[in-house]
Amino acid sequence: MKGLCLILALSFLCMGLDLFANTSLTKPEEVQPGVVEKLGAVIDLENTFTDEYGKEVKLGEYFDKPVILMPVYFRCPGICTPVLYEVASAINRCALTPGKDYRIISISFDAREREVPDLAKNKKAAVYKEVISSGKELKKTRVLNLEPKDWVFLTGKEENIKKLTDSLGFHFLRDQEDFIHSGSVITLSPEGKIVRYLDGLKILAMELKLAIYDAETGTTASIMHKLERLCFAYDPQGRKHVLQINRIILLVSIVPVSLFALFLFLRKKKKPQEKVKDVS
Repeated sequence: MKGLCLILALSFLCMGLDLFANTSLTKPEEVQPGVVEKLGAVIDLENTFTDEYGKEVKLGEYFDKPVILMPVYFRCPGICTPVLYEVASAINRCALTPGKDYRIISISFDAREREVPDLAKNKKAAVYKEVISSGKELKKTRVLNLEPKDWVFLTGKEENIKKLTDSLGFHFLRDQEDFIHSGSVITLSPEGKIVRYLDGLKILAMELKLAIYDAETGTTASIMHKLERLCFAYDPQGRKHVLQINRIILLVSIVPVSLFALFLFLRKKKKPQEKVKDVS
């Protein structure tokens, strides 16, 4: 009897320890760092942040044209600065102009940076300097003179940051004083619709240009733009625009055939009609 009681007591003790371990000691399931693409989703443009000058702003204030958005943090010792500098280089290589054709937003996902004076402002100054330096290295005849609102650097409260990053599908994980995260460049329409994700440290000028064009809802495309869209298509797996060889072959085949058909038509039209003989 005593042995049975002892066994029952040990069983209940093990069950209790197991329940305690599964509830009190286990951490909640953590989201893995990375990007879950949410193409077509719309972010909240009423969401508020603080700009580099300490002013509270709504995201919608910058969405009068397509937007390139980068979730970063300004004290990042890893990928963030290289991504910012790659964008600085890409906009120099792209034929479109910041401020005129699109805007750029860099948003810190580290809520602590909101309390650090001049951090966002100093990061902006460094990136603007890189834009000029990159243009000189590329020997560009066109000098990009960015206005303050062309590329903004924002910080925010934790709940507002989470709301934005969740809607973007951008997930990061705290690692002591830093974060584990990916480097993402996201293009959005003036309505806040997510259009493209450009990941990686190498952004092609054509890729950026087409991503901005894709975000231009309701904008009349030029002939060259239509030709570019015919020759390039977006590959969601590779997350880039790729050259469509089959379309180019088809285009090259159609053009000479169409010209030859037009030549035959015009030749037949201009051919002099034979005179009808008078039989009377």
